[in-house]
Amino acid sequence: MADITKSAQTDVESKAKRSLWQTFLNTGTSSSPTWVREGRFAADMTVQMNPQTTTSQDVTQDTAETEITGYQPNMPVSKTVSKSDPAFSFIDKIRRSRSILSEAHAQILNVDVFNGTGSSYPAELQNVSIQIDSFGGTSSDPLTISYTYNYRGDPVQGTATITDGSVSFTAGG
Repeated sequence: MADITKSAQTDVESKAKRSLWQTFLNTGTSSSPTWVREGRFAADMTVQMNPQTTTSQDVTQDTAETEITGYQPNMPVSKTVSKSDPAFSFIDKIRRSRSILSEAHAQILNVDVFNGTGSSYPAELQNVSIQIDSFGGTSSDPLTISYTYNYRGDPVQGTATITDGSVSFTAGG
């Protein structure tokens, strides 16, 4: 008879907590990044892959063929405003100035803490444009801001090192 206790335990241990996939926003410059943790007071931050497809079907086929031709990822964020959140301060400057084109560009770093060891983790450096979607809320709720990180091109694969709250990124590897 199979040992179901061991199997159930393995299934539980293989699951990753959402808090172990972390996003950081560069509030500095590309040459001198300042990484701050994104997601404070946000209940959901999910990368939408938005696959781009082409479907074809000719007269010899009963079923169409669909090919994935690319992706158009973005990550919508909706969160409660907190003046002590450095990510909000950066985003709010974009909102106040109604930044467009290159003035709305930034970088995020998505870090797979669940796949790393020690203080070194697989990471992706991603150029983004920041789209402000809404600001305000209903009278009885806290002030909220909603925005979207629109991915610009392919990410740079690498490694993030997180020590004592400080984050650095090394491309490659």
